Amino acid sequence: MQGKHHSRTKQVRMHLTTCLMVGLLSVALAAPTFAQASKQLVTPEGPSWWAQNLGEQLATLLDSPVEANKQEGLQHCLHFAALYSDEIDLSAAVPKLLEIYDKDPVEGYRIMALSALHEIGDQESMFALLEQVAQETSPRVRRLTLATLASYAQEHRYFRENLYVRNTMADLAVGP
Repeated sequence: MQGKHHSRTKQVRMHLTTCLMVGLLSVALAAPTFAQASKQLVTPEGPSWWAQNLGEQLATLLDSPVEANKQEGLQHCLHFAALYSDEIDLSAAVPKLLEIYDKDPVEGYRIMALSALHEIGDQESMFALLEQVAQETSPRVRRLTLATLASYAQEHRYFRENLYVRNTMADLAVGP
């Protein structure tokens, strides 16, 4: 009697193991397809719903009083601006990024905001940085801002050839 029970238990275990293996294999095979479909920023119908709202969501995250949220928002801004700037409009986050650049007491956050603004490549934000850098007290942030503006000028003819930009950059290069 015990032999039949042991044999039956062994069969049940084997069946459960087989089901589990088939289930795991199905999930493993389906995961890349699901991940690829869910990560698409732009579909034939246009931008995905989350890509359309990402700028506003990041602006909300950047406005959080919780430091970890602000830091995460800055990291996401950098990530999406660097990798998907042609596909996603992050302009809704630009005012908050400019505010962080101008007023945040954490220099690292200010530099991250500067980098994100450069990656987004918004012309208005570059003009705002040009205005703000003259009052910059941190030598590191000032130097990085000037390098960012020079890089942007190399990439954008209008900005580079703008007389105001050229004169201001020349004045700033000489220093106070």
